[in-house]
Amino acid sequence: MILRHVTLKSKLSSIYQHEALLPAAELGIRMRSADKDYVAFELNPTSDVLVRIFPMLKSNSFNSKSVMDGDQFELLFDGKKMSAEGFLIEQLNQLKIQIRPYIGQNGFTEEEYESIGAFVFVQSRVPIKYLTEDSRATLEDYIRQNPVVDAQGEN
Repeated sequence: MILRHVTLKSKLSSIYQHEALLPAAELGIRMRSADKDYVAFELNPTSDVLVRIFPMLKSNSFNSKSVMDGDQFELLFDGKKMSAEGFLIEQLNQLKIQIRPYIGQNGFTEEEYESIGAFVFVQSRVPIKYLTEDSRATLEDYIRQNPVVDAQGEN
């Protein structure tokens, strides 16, 4: 089971320094109360659609500035290992249906919408030790090449 978390490159230094993805509530980010204590993932991604449309989704969210294509970064986690070590991976009432209104924008199609995996959530910090080997290597390469620290401490 692979869990994909898409974030902004500007947040990677903070993620790397904390050695974890942090729920919004720990970061002091205003979010919907239903998911503020969780980290969101796409379950078993089969396409790059969510990564591709991420800038559009973030630019339209209530707490974000404009996000450009290329600002996004995917982190792939080993959900099977996380589950085996006690992490509860659950579906909440927030589903990918919230992305449906974006169909037709920026070339985003119904077919692409259907290719997005289910959204799942983990109610805790998610240590980066659960990154897949390739994803960990990609993150470390990025950090080496871009040693700027994110002052906001968000992911």
